[in-house]
Amino acid sequence: MNLLTLPLELPFLPIKGVIRLGEIIAEEADLKDQCAFTAAADTMKEHGAVVWITGWCPAEKADVLRQTAREHSWGVLLRDPDGSAPPPTLLRPPRFARPMLSLFQGLGILPGYRESDVSVPFFAFFAIFFAMLVGDGVYGLVVLALALWGGAKVRHKAPPVRAPFVLLTVFALATIIWGALTNTWLGFHPPLLDNAVSRRLSDPVTGDGTVMLICFTLGAIHLSVARIWNAVVWFPNTKFIAQLGWVGVIAFMYFFAGNVVGVLSIPKFMPAVLGVSCLLIALFMLKKEDLKTEGASLAMFPLNVISCLGDIISYVRLFAVGLASVKVAESFNDMAVGLNLPLYLKIIPMLLILLAGHALNFAMAGLSVLVHAVRLNILEFSNHKGVSWSGQPYSPFKR
Repeated sequence: MNLLTLPLELPFLPIKGVIRLGEIIAEEADLKDQCAFTAAADTMKEHGAVVWITGWCPAEKADVLRQTAREHSWGVLLRDPDGSAPPPTLLRPPRFARPMLSLFQGLGILPGYRESDVSVPFFAFFAIFFAMLVGDGVYGLVVLALALWGGAKVRHKAPPVRAPFVLLTVFALATIIWGALTNTWLGFHPPLLDNAVSRRLSDPVTGDGTVMLICFTLGAIHLSVARIWNAVVWFPNTKFIAQLGWVGVIAFMYFFAGNVVGVLSIPKFMPAVLGVSCLLIALFMLKKEDLKTEGASLAMFPLNVISCLGDIISYVRLFAVGLASVKVAESFNDMAVGLNLPLYLKIIPMLLILLAGHALNFAMAGLSVLVHAVRLNILEFSNHKGVSWSGQPYSPFKR
């Protein structure tokens, strides 16, 4: 039939009965099942009476596959990856970091097959970055309430379904702790909850510098973890020495960045540390047999050293964005409290301003987490660790 001959106006037909959400979900699962079988059938090859399909299987599941093949009289050929096609990535982080898989899935990122699983440092530092970017204890309480409510709704579901709420619970607790340390509650700073840390961070002369120093310190630790991890992986290959050299470069850039903003002075021995570190990197980053294929990286080495300074400075975004969130909250508070109206006319507009203002600021804080906390992990840290996030998820053909 030529589709162009169809009438432009189609009559609406009455639909009898009620379509339930559960039925739609079941139908969706069935359709996905059919799509999986169809896709698998399209990849099958045949030679005479023999038909076969290829795929990937985790090494520890090989014996299960062999046993199943015996039971069903299948022929099975197992072999190691030969490099012709990149294997998919199947992450198995420690149990406490397993909820991070839901975040990776939501962001659409996955380490390559031959890259490291960075779930643990990603989890630890992301929680800290989340807390500093949101920056308010009451906002943390709101996130905690939402996480506990959502978690209660899915408590009988599979772990992957509960994982996002576990993550939010951890991030919310970190935010509440940071809010308590900075004494920031819905943009207010009640004197009753003041403490030694909050007094230090709110000092009009040194407070901002102290927070920036915390940011630089977090950056130096974060990047050093990546380089030390690389050194452990490379050992006893002499390339591990170059990775230790990068730790020295990071240390120098940490003091240099702190010196620029006036919160640190550069120790007299640090220029020597920088020189020795650069020499170690230049001497041990490549072997003789790598010079032909990777020699260009030597030319990029000076730029990489300068880029390391930019990486350290990049962590100051935690201070800038967190401070902006607090100042926006304070501005809405001042706007609401400062209404020049009689008290009986002031209450409702004041509550509306506070509700709208903090809702907007809360949404902006969430957006800043998605932009800045994610960036520091998948760009700065991952560049030093050597994670390209080029992996494909392991999605086996199964019912």
